This record gives sequence, structure tokens and C-alpha cells, in this order.
Amino acid sequence: MGAEAVLALMDAKPDTPACVVSLDGNQTVRVPLMECVERTKSVQEAMNKKNFQEAVRLRGKSFQNNLATYLRLSKLRPPKVMCDPTGQVCSSGKKLAVMNIGAPACGANAAVRSFVRFALTKGYTVLGIHDSFDGLLYGDVKPIGWTDVHGWTCQGGSLLGTKKCTAARYGLDKVAEKLKEHDISGLLIIGGFEAYHSALQMTEARSKYDAFCIPMVVIPCTISNNVPGTDFSLGADTALNEIADICDRIKQSATGTKRRVFIVEVMGGYCGYLATMAGLAGGADAAYIYEDPFNITNLRDDVVHLKNKIIQLGVQRGLILRNENANANYTTDFIHQMFSEEGKGSFTCRKNVLGHMQQGGVPSPFDRNYGTKMASKAVDYMITKVEENTTEDGKIKSCTKDSAVLLGMCRRQLLFTPLEDLRGITDFEYIDLWNLGVDRIIENMETSSDKKAMEYFKETLKFKNGRYYVKWPWKENTPELPDNRELALGRLKSCVARMRKKPDLLTKYDTIIQDQIQKGIVEEVNEFRTDGRKHYIPHHAVITPQKSTTKGENSVRCVGKKQQGNAKFE
Repeated sequence: MGAEAVLALMDAKPDTPACVVSLDGNQTVRVPLMECVERTKSVQEAMNKKNFQEAVRLRGKSFQNNLATYLRLSKLRPPKVMCDPTGQVCSSGKKLAVMNIGAPACGANAAVRSFVRFALTKGYTVLGIHDSFDGLLYGDVKPIGWTDVHGWTCQGGSLLGTKKCTAARYGLDKVAEKLKEHDISGLLIIGGFEAYHSALQMTEARSKYDAFCIPMVVIPCTISNNVPGTDFSLGADTALNEIADICDRIKQSATGTKRRVFIVEVMGGYCGYLATMAGLAGGADAAYIYEDPFNITNLRDDVVHLKNKIIQLGVQRGLILRNENANANYTTDFIHQMFSEEGKGSFTCRKNVLGHMQQGGVPSPFDRNYGTKMASKAVDYMITKVEENTTEDGKIKSCTKDSAVLLGMCRRQLLFTPLEDLRGITDFEYIDLWNLGVDRIIENMETSSDKKAMEYFKETLKFKNGRYYVKWPWKENTPELPDNRELALGRLKSCVARMRKKPDLLTKYDTIIQDQIQKGIVEEVNEFRTDGRKHYIPHHAVITPQKSTTKGENSVRCVGKKQQGNAKFE
């Protein structure tokens, strides 16, 4: 948000209204300040009038959804007309199932709790599949009641149990047989890349197995944030908090020890999300990730940077983060040994491999709320698809691509994306590399006018008759140019003095100038002009007798300026 605030200042014009930089979904947005003030006042006025419904409406759709979710989940039991307290006898007579697949990540239990209670309030029985496909194949499938998930929100890990195996490894025929045996009408899969891959495998096998023709929803839940179809996965926020906290402790451990650099390895597979974001949060000097290739020269430059920073600026500690699969050759051990050797006399070096502690911890408030909201939307979507695809005999026949989806945060909103559409953008070898949206903020701080100018330059650049031609775009937000009348007049006198030595040249040059005046290309400066114009373009003669076309022309000098100030060229 700080970077967005700087960009907002750079893009601002004198008539640009004041704005507030805020978050909308997963994106930073600029909202007019007065609009925010008016909304705030409107909410307070509604509260003073005790018009609480209007106050809720004015607070926005997100607040309305959060309030509705709280009211539905905070009750002691589901409505009697929908389900009994055990959740085994429900009004719809249909069963929905939930399972975890992949590595543990915080927030999964909050999502399960939300899914169970929302489904019960809708009249659906919920089956909990324990230990991923192991539980499905070996009979560890049990109904989950309202009170069974009490207290799950604040629990880390996966209370249902989870494994990193896909459906194909167990056999799609066996999985289909068990889904049919338990009469499952809809399936929610919460997990990482293996969860997405398993759902995709089952979707593609629908033509062979009718048991897969049910609504399926995947909620991305992984600290690696490497699942396609979402900008942000459940569990990543807690992992970042853990890494930042651990890095702070590591640096604090060096209190009293002068000049020490720490090399910290984080998880994430081939996805550099954790390393990059933890680097921003922890104030790291560098973050080595697979998406941004690096070599020995980059490592050497970072050593030099740290030496200068420590010796010249008096900084006592340094921090380097490395993604676990950043490079097959430049391992954490290699980087540690190199920094230790090259930093002799300047700093000492220590390495830390964080390991599975990144998957633990207490879920952050963000992941708790995020998991709750994701599961509530998944229930509504799944039940809608179940009701739309129920046949006359009560069976579910759902084979459309929008009945097997992944729910993810895409820019400003939660979207359901068909799994079939995601296959084409999935990197199965490196498990979906992360899009570096925040990498190298400094290097990518081009303004919109800079980009427009470059695009216009590329569009109009042509090579013709041995020379390049390009049209100049209008530049926005240009600085005020200085009064260079005396400078331009001095260069004109110098130009005329040189050409007077060659009268024929002076005559030809005068002919060129007069022709351009008649065509409106240039205009003569009026000595008594008072319209505020004060910047002028000096010119001189260019003679090219070797050319068969233009043997003489005048050339403008847009770089002419005083020692202080800007030139027209700039």
C-alpha cells in the first residue's frame, strides 16, 4: 500500500482529487477521499437514527456477508426443521462430503467447520472423509454434527487428516466405487496442488465413471500459494506470519554479536511466494527464488553489497532468504559457504532451514475469516448445482464444466473457475510458479505516460532512406521550461556569423527558413510578443553534399539549456 501511495503521488496532477489507498479484495485501489468521508458520515447518521439496516447496507457488501455468516454460525444448533443435532437426519436426504488433500496448512479446519454448519442449516448431511483417500477407500467416513466442529476455527493443521496423494495414485475406479457406495451428492476438497490435481483427474474421468458426475469444489489451502486460479491461498498468511516472526527471533539472537548475516531457507517448492513476501515483511537484503534466475555474479554482488552496508553504514545484521528449490546448484549450503568465505573480515554467516514449523502455529485471524467465507460460498454454490442437476429419480447427474470448479481470490473478488479451464495454464512440472506481482518494485515503477510513450515510439519507428524516423508523443506533466531567449539568440548570431563567410550557404539557408515559414512549420519570433512564451529552439545548418536528395537543411537543438534548468528535449 505504501508503494501504491507513492505511485498515486507520481501520477497525480494539480486537479487530481485527494484519495485514500485501500484494499478491495486482493488489490490496492484508490478511493476519492471525499467519497470515503461522505460514506462514513452516512453510516453515523443512520446509526444515530437507529436505522441499523441502512447502516449495514452503507458499510458495503463485504460487511453484510460477514454479518450474515456470523449470525448463521454462532447458533448453538442447526434449525430443527433442517437437521437433528447429530447431523445424520436432514430434510434434503442428500449427503455432501468434505476432505483434505495435500500438506497441512492453517485455516483448513475453519473452512471445514464453516462448510459443515452451513450445509446443516441448508438441510444436508455432511460426511467427513478422514486421512484423504486412505479414509475414503478404507471406510473412515463419518457424519459430522454441529457440535463436532466446535472450536475448530482456532486449531492449526488438519483435524480431518491429510495426505499428499492424488486420486489417480489410488485408482480412479476405486475412488468412484467408494463415492457411489456412500451416495455422495457433492464433494468439497480443501488442500494444495494435489487437491486441485485430484479434482481435475476425477473431472476428466466423468465419461467413464458416473460417480464423478457430482458438483465438486476445490478450496486452495497451501502455504506455498502454488495453485492456479487464485491469487492467494488459504494458509499462506499464517505461514508468512510464522516466517517473519522466526526471522525476527533469529536476528534478535545475534544481539551483542557484531556483523552477522543469516541465510534462511523457506518452503514453497518451486513457488517463490513465501520467500519474496517474507523478504518484504522481514526486511531481507535479498530473496533467491526459482522464478527469478540468479547466478554466481548475483551472489558475489550481494556479498559486496552486504560488506559495504555493514562496514560503511554500520549495520550489524543482514538477512538473506532462499526458496528451497530456487536453484539445484546454488543450494543453501553453497550460499552459506560462499558468504562465509567472501565475508571474512567483514561479517560472519549462519544458516537456518526453517522446515515444517512453517506449516504449524495458530491460524491468523485473516486465515480464519478467509476459510470461513470461502467455505460458505462453496456450500451455496454446491447446493445450487445439486438442485439444478437432480433427476426425477433423485439421482445427481452433473457433467457440465461449471460443476467442477476451484474457488479462488482473483483480484477483487472470489470467483469459481472451471477446472477444465485451469488445465491450460497449469505448470504440472514446476507446480504453477507464482506471478511476481511485487518483485522488483523499484525496477518497475514506470508511470502510465512512460509506457504510452514507449508504445508510441515502437509503433511509429521506421527505417527509410538510410535513416530512422519516429514521431514524438506529447509528454504529460512536463516541468516548466526556463526562459532561454538569450541563449537561443546568441546561438543564432553565432550561426549567421559562420555562414556569412560563405554567402551562397547563407542564401540557401535563408531560402529553407522562408519556405518553412510559408508552410507553417516554423514562425519568426516577434521581439515585442507578450503572450507568455519564453522558451525557444536554437537551430543551425546541416550540409550533406554527398546526398542525392537533401543537400542542405536546418537542424534544431532541443538540448540547449542553461547550467540550471530543463531543456525542450528533456
